[in-house]
Amino acid sequence: MTSRAITKQIKDILPELEEKAKYDIAERIVEVLREEIYPPESELRWDFLNSIKEARSRVKKGKAKAYKYEEFRKRFSDG
Repeated sequence: MTSRAITKQIKDILPELEEKAKYDIAERIVEVLREEIYPPESELRWDFLNSIKEARSRVKKGKAKAYKYEEFRKRFSDG
């Protein structure tokens, strides 16, 4: 095989390789973000999980509270 033929083959497959690399990078970024944003259940505290279950139960029973934006921020924000 001549160097010209090899160069042509490389040029032919290069776009596919670039797309595969971009896909792999994007997939890894999404995976890292999921790990950071959504910790595995094993890392969640049980008291937090129980409070979520209790809140769901209250909502199902129609005992949920409605907050205006500012009220919500005051009550639940860290700052």
